[in-house]
Amino acid sequence: MKTCIILAGLFTVALSAQTFAYIEKKELRLGTEGLESLVIQSGPGELRVLGAKTEGILVEAEIEVRGLSDEDAQDFIAEDIELRLRKEGNAARLKSDIREGFWKKLKAAVHLTVRVPDRLLLDIEDGSGSVGLEEIMGPIRLRDGSGSVRIRGATGGLSIVDGSGEIAVGNARGRLDINDGSGDIDIRSAAGPVVIEDGSGSITVTNVDGDLEIRDESGSITVQRVSGSVRVRDGSGSMDIRGVGKDVIVERDSSGSRRISDVGGSIREQE
Repeated sequence: MKTCIILAGLFTVALSAQTFAYIEKKELRLGTEGLESLVIQSGPGELRVLGAKTEGILVEAEIEVRGLSDEDAQDFIAEDIELRLRKEGNAARLKSDIREGFWKKLKAAVHLTVRVPDRLLLDIEDGSGSVGLEEIMGPIRLRDGSGSVRIRGATGGLSIVDGSGEIAVGNARGRLDINDGSGDIDIRSAAGPVVIEDGSGSITVTNVDGDLEIRDESGSITVQRVSGSVRVRDGSGSMDIRGVGKDVIVERDSSGSRRISDVGGSIREQE
C-alpha cells in the first residue's frame, strides 16, 4: 500500500511539472532616431508586430517554460534564452531564441508583442509559432517556417516566404508576393499586383485592385472581383473565377472542375 502511495505522489509531481507553466515577463525599449528598419529573428513562440505613431520600439516578451520547477525554469531562462534588442547602423535588431542542449526536450516558448513606428521597414525571420502584423506602412519581408500568418493593414508592399501554415492578408496596398509550401491562403482587399506561388492548400482571393497571378500545384482556387488581369497555372483542384476586369489566362489545368464568368476581356488557354 505504501508503495502505491509513493508512486502516486511521484506521478502527481511529474504531471504538475508538465502541466503548469512558469511565466516570466520582460520588456525591452529602443529609440528609433536614425533608424530605417527593424530586423526580427524569432524562435519558438507567437510573434505580434503592431505599427503605431511612435518614435520608439517597445518589446513585451512573455517567456513560458513547462517541465521544470520554478527555480530550474529561472536558471534555464538566464542561461539558455537569448533575448536582445540593439541598434546596428541604421537598423534595429531584435533576436529571440532558445539554445538547444540539455533542455531541448522541455517545452519552452518566447511570445513577443512588438510596437514599432509604422514607417519602418520590417525584415522578419520566424521559426515556429503564429505571426500577426497590423498597420505597418513600411515594406515587409517575412520568412516563416511554420505556423499561421495573419497580416492586416500593410500598405508599403509585402513579401512572404512560408513553409507551412495558413496565410491571411487583409487591406493591403502595394505589391504582394507570396511563396508558400502548404496551407490555405486567403487574400481580401489588396491594392496592387498580387503574385502567389503555392504548393498545396486552397487559395481564396477577393477584391484586388490590380493584376493577379497564381501558380498552384494542388488545391482549389477561388477568385472574385479583380480589376486587372488574372493569370493562373494550376496543377490540380477546382477553379472558380468571377468578376475580372480584363483578361483571364489559364496556362495549365491538369484536373478539377473549372468555372470562369463575368470577364471584361478575353479568356485564353496557354500550354
